[in-house]
Amino acid sequence: YQVYEKIAAESEKIILVGCWAHARRKFFEAAKASKKTGAAHEGMKKIKELYRVEQELRGEDPEEEAFLKTRREKVEPILTAMKGWLAKKSLTVVPGSLLGKAVGYTLKQWDPLVRYLDHAGLTPDNNAAENAIRPFVLGRNYAQFRIMLSCEWRSGHWSREFSIMPRDTRVSAPAGHVRLSA
Repeated sequence: YQVYEKIAAESEKIILVGCWAHARRKFFEAAKASKKTGAAHEGMKKIKELYRVEQELRGEDPEEEAFLKTRREKVEPILTAMKGWLAKKSLTVVPGSLLGKAVGYTLKQWDPLVRYLDHAGLTPDNNAAENAIRPFVLGRNYAQFRIMLSCEWRSGHWSREFSIMPRDTRVSAPAGHVRLSA
């Protein structure tokens, strides 16, 4: 986030917008670690309400100005209640606990998280953007693997077989295999 904040500070044209999916993930992790239903589940429920409203409004496909007005009318009361709830929770939870981290993260990111209300083209999360870049990230991660190449003479012609091995594999290449490093 520091890099994003630095870039945004250097240019008036760049505005940071938060991602409610990231905030929700923090509450999910806290709920998963908890043995009982509690505040973490309540946080997820409040965030789910934002998504419900967004889905309902996106299904109607109104004009941009009407969409923004209606979204603000429906979402602002949810956000106001949620911010009050977060402020109260921040006084009672241990900051280092998973719930404390979820509450702290959401409060710290509050301004970027609510910026989606100002632009009809924005949604509560950046899942679409993350899904769009995922193939590139996966490709970068695959480059961290080593490739083994096997060449054999079969039925009158050369056959090549490729297999991917993790980079930290310490096994030497079997006879007839050539190990290539990425």
